[in-house]
Formats: sequence, C-alpha cells, structure tokens
Amino acid sequence: MTEARRITAVPAYLKGIAGHWYEQGKANHNAWPQSWKANDNNSFKTRFLNQFRTNTQIMAWRQQLAIWVQGPNETTIQYADDIKTLLKKIDPNEDYPAEY
Repeated sequence: MTEARRITAVPAYLKGIAGHWYEQGKANHNAWPQSWKANDNNSFKTRFLNQFRTNTQIMAWRQQLAIWVQGPNETTIQYADDIKTLLKKIDPNEDYPAEY
C-alpha cells in the first residue's frame, strides 16, 4: 500500500480515543500530516507514536511481557506471535535488549 493510500485509509481504522485524536488533529491543524513515515516530526506515524506510545504504556507492555505465559489452548505459533506483537510495541525498531 502506498503512503498516500495509507494516509487516506487510516481514519477508517482508528477507533475510540485514537479516532477522536485524529479528528481533533485534522480539524485543528492546517498542516496535518500528508506523509506516512517520513523522517520528520510531522509524519503521521511519528505523531501517532508520540501520542500513544508513552513511557507509561511501554512499561505496561514490558510488565505484560514479563508475566506472559502460554495458555492451555494456545498453540506455540500463537504464543510466539503474541510475544512478537508485544516486543514490536515495546520497540518498533527491534533493538531489543539481550534478555528478550
């Protein structure tokens, strides 16, 4: 999917607080992001991560990862996918500490 398509499609996927944040931002900013992940502070991805990937949220995800156990009906593949999802939330650049 192209960056332009992502920018036009993203509102359909944002619900609740994220949807409200998007609508408020679009209404209040003449320079709302036109790029998805450009290496600047005005890209959608940068703004979104700055808003929702806070230190408090990262610590909550780390705590969740530390106590995560495989469920009795969860396959190994599902368990590994869940761990990968948490790790990606904690560190989207995949610069994980050695203990992970």
